[in-house]
Amino acid sequence: PLQVNIQSTNQPVESTLWVSEADFQSTPSADASFTAFASSLKISTTNIPSDSLKKITDQAQAHNLTNGFVVEEKKIEKKDSWWTTHVSRPWSEHAGRPFANFIRNHFGEKRTQPSADGLVGNAAVVAVKLNQKPDAGKDVVLNTRLKSGDRSIALIGGERLVFNDQNWDTPAYMVIQLDKKLDKPATATFESTSGNLPMAWSITFYILAGFFLLIFIYHRFVLPRPASDAPKEHSPKDILTEFGRTFSTFFRKKHIGTAIAFMLLYRLGEAMLVKLSSPFLLDGRDIGGLGLTTGQVGFVYGTVGVLSLTIGGIIGGIAINR
Repeated sequence: PLQVNIQSTNQPVESTLWVSEADFQSTPSADASFTAFASSLKISTTNIPSDSLKKITDQAQAHNLTNGFVVEEKKIEKKDSWWTTHVSRPWSEHAGRPFANFIRNHFGEKRTQPSADGLVGNAAVVAVKLNQKPDAGKDVVLNTRLKSGDRSIALIGGERLVFNDQNWDTPAYMVIQLDKKLDKPATATFESTSGNLPMAWSITFYILAGFFLLIFIYHRFVLPRPASDAPKEHSPKDILTEFGRTFSTFFRKKHIGTAIAFMLLYRLGEAMLVKLSSPFLLDGRDIGGLGLTTGQVGFVYGTVGVLSLTIGGIIGGIAINR
């Protein structure tokens, strides 16, 4: 697999943004492989204007489209559902928004909105090239993802690149960007892999099928077969009676109302905060947020969040059982 190491630094960095075919040197090899320029790259944490980032991404995307490394995505027109048109949007316009304005005006903190500085996180371009010409009509797909490191360093362009016998000798571009709020050194490693994806998925499901076949054989010969486990004749009336009895006995339990209310409401606060937590964590401190980077938010959700969810689920299960 091809690996690209990215490091953020507080110092200014001078680097070549675009790599021409003449400057690119791929290592000859008996087997087809990919070469990156540069495989190790430093990016300054100094933010850049949003227009500069747009020029970089647009130029990289145009180059990849022109050479057939990517396919232009077709935008699908999304139509509003019946619920959105007749229920959700009218409710938001006539009830939800006025209520939100009332809460904001009477209980919210008065703040002066800061003017946007128009800056975004710095970005750099990594060129990738194939060292051998593929067979005619064969596509070699290169998929790139974050393998390890700080999630504040993100791949925003060139995640999936397709090489063939027409474009193999032309470098393709990947765009990597730093989080705007990242102000300290950080590292990240991106890994690019290529192979026969349909075959890989087929092998995965063949293994799963074999595993379930073994489980079937185990159950067939090991599970007990009690004499009472046999088909019995039941009238439709008996079936409906037992069906109703199941519900009636459940709702006749002691303190069932309290138990149901607890199950429905004990995570209500978390559900209400789902839409608000990400903006609060990511927004700058000058507008009331915590100003966390993407990597820090990923740690909160991926590590702290999972641990809290596990502990809360265990405690909630114990409380329900009691």
